[in-house]
Amino acid sequence: MLERLLQLLVLSPYFYFFHWIEKADKDSKYFVFFYYFYWIYLPFWALFSIAFTIFSFLIFNFVLKNPTDLTRWGIWIFLVFLSLVNDWKVYVCLKRMFKLRQVNNRGSSLNR
Repeated sequence: MLERLLQLLVLSPYFYFFHWIEKADKDSKYFVFFYYFYWIYLPFWALFSIAFTIFSFLIFNFVLKNPTDLTRWGIWIFLVFLSLVNDWKVYVCLKRMFKLRQVNNRGSSLNR
């Protein structure tokens, strides 16, 4: 039960990101907190994702020892697929954060 709660706490900011980035109110008092939180959280998530991708490809040597076992091949292909999808999602999140950063920089330069 506690493990599931920890997983939920780790993953919930990742899923909340898409809701937050679409409705980000730059004048809100919580905007700065979420903005810098995601600049820290997403790179850590990217590092985890890269490590997971490397782990998935390293497990390939284990899978090749017995290529007749379809279950292992299926698990390996699923792990590689999950890691690549996760890499892509983190890339999309960081791309949106860069776009938000450019909008913030343009807005602050216009106010001066």
